[in-house]
Amino acid sequence: MESHMRKIKSIFVFVIGIAILINVVQYHKVHWFEFKTWSTPHHRILAENTPTIEAEIRNSTNTEEEIMDSTRTEEEIMNSTRTEEEIMDSTRTEEEIMNSARTEEEIMNSARTEEEIMDSTRTEEEIMNSTRTEEEIMNSARTEEEIMNSTRTEEEIMNSARTEEEIMNSSETEEEIMNSTTINDKVTNIAFLKVHKAGSTTMQNLLFRFGLRHKLNILLPTTGNYLFSMQKVIPLPPSQTYNIFAIHTSYSKSFFKKLIPDKEAVHIAIVREPIDRLISGAYYYRYVLNRKPLVDIPEKDFIRNLINYPELYDKELFSNTRNKMGADFGFGSLKNPLDKKVIELRLNNLNNSFLLVMIMERINESLVMLKRRLSWSFLDIIYLKSNSNKHNKISLNATELEKVRNTNAIDFAIYEYFSKEFESKLKTMSSDFDAEVIHYRGILKQVSSFCASQDLQDESKVMINGSVWESNFVVTGEECRWMHTDEGTFIQHLRQKYMPFSKP
Repeated sequence: MESHMRKIKSIFVFVIGIAILINVVQYHKVHWFEFKTWSTPHHRILAENTPTIEAEIRNSTNTEEEIMDSTRTEEEIMNSTRTEEEIMDSTRTEEEIMNSARTEEEIMNSARTEEEIMDSTRTEEEIMNSTRTEEEIMNSARTEEEIMNSTRTEEEIMNSARTEEEIMNSSETEEEIMNSTTINDKVTNIAFLKVHKAGSTTMQNLLFRFGLRHKLNILLPTTGNYLFSMQKVIPLPPSQTYNIFAIHTSYSKSFFKKLIPDKEAVHIAIVREPIDRLISGAYYYRYVLNRKPLVDIPEKDFIRNLINYPELYDKELFSNTRNKMGADFGFGSLKNPLDKKVIELRLNNLNNSFLLVMIMERINESLVMLKRRLSWSFLDIIYLKSNSNKHNKISLNATELEKVRNTNAIDFAIYEYFSKEFESKLKTMSSDFDAEVIHYRGILKQVSSFCASQDLQDESKVMINGSVWESNFVVTGEECRWMHTDEGTFIQHLRQKYMPFSKP
């Protein structure tokens, strides 16, 4: 009996052991499944019934560390309230995750910072209306060119800084690179009123270079740099006409039409704040050209004496320092030129005659506006300052300011009238106008730096990167040389080049 009981006990222990073993095996099997489930990213669980799961696992960009650090448990995944549609519409879709090709090195070396990526959703209007100053914009990690050229790929941006050697060795021809030199729809028949001491020599140089670049006929007098009669115009062959006029004269609409007879010809001019123009002119005509009566004025308080004692030193209504803009615009030919109604009528007629009267104090805005009106390129409006004379700044008191306004009433009327007209024209420009002006200033800085190079040769070149307004273009050392050429030398060269039969 005792032996029988021991056998039953042994069988019972064996059965218990087997049961325990089975439980242990099942326990480990369940937890192994839980571990695998817990360590699998949610985008794989969603795709586990698809035939591409193995490829997805192989192509997953999630590292082991990312998998192990996941904080979403199986229960959270299973209990998630996000629908399939929500998952598919996620900001980062499964396809985007699976197809991500940017390696860690590429991310670290990316030219676009995290801030730039976050700001990439800013609309063009937001960029254009930014309250950042011009200096902040120019010094930003994202330059204006990067913002405006945001459609260019990273590869294009990286390759845009081609060196001079690369330009020289490029398979592109010079004609292809300098695409901005072609005529296309550009306005090429232009008569410019060269107003004294108002930045007009810079404009003249710009127009002369435009004429040379496009092989146009540039009108010149037989001698000197003034023209008041058709008899002094160097004749052209009967089949040809002049395209460019930029010589000092007094404006007459009929005279300008004779000079540039093309029906589509445009008339342009430039004006300057009258007091600044007076002071600049006084120093220039006294110390550079030694003109009377300016040289007779006591040197001490030279400008104040000129302003306070016009009956002694500036008697004429029109002189180099009194209503000079009025003389250039033809007011000297009018009866009663100081009559307000006469002035108003003349200004209205002038406004109807000129496509654009530029403002010297806003020369860059003026030139970008001119570029748009004439369908020109940036190359056509680059410039270096010329014929400028430095002098000490002078602060006038209230009495002196009133005297200047009285003695130069016509010049003030001209400047104020065309300043208002300029403001009106600015309002008609598209929303990207200010950004184009900023971009243009950047071009001028680049050109100025290039042209200041000590080892500059005519064959030297600099590539100006493209923008939303224009593609790449080249500026040459020869262009710099002409920008540095003074008025007299340039005129004489043109006489010899285009009119070899003219008198010296």
